[in-house]
Amino acid sequence: MYLRDLLTTHNPSRNLCSSFQHLLSVGYMRTVLSPRCFKHSAAINWNDLPYNIRACDSVNVFKRKLKTHLFNTAYPT
Repeated sequence: MYLRDLLTTHNPSRNLCSSFQHLLSVGYMRTVLSPRCFKHSAAINWNDLPYNIRACDSVNVFKRKLKTHLFNTAYPT
């Protein structure tokens, strides 16, 4: 719950293709250290994940797909 309160979902003002992609708002950061904060870096990392991982319904499926994605990223064939 605490981490969920730090993040905000991306809600565009009109109907766009990105409206249904489960994205987080990144927001504008004013200082050099801002990209290091959790709110900024978590949103960027979440938005970089493929849609099929972001759209998982259960935690177990999410963890399995995330592990496969990270393994394939670290050790490409």
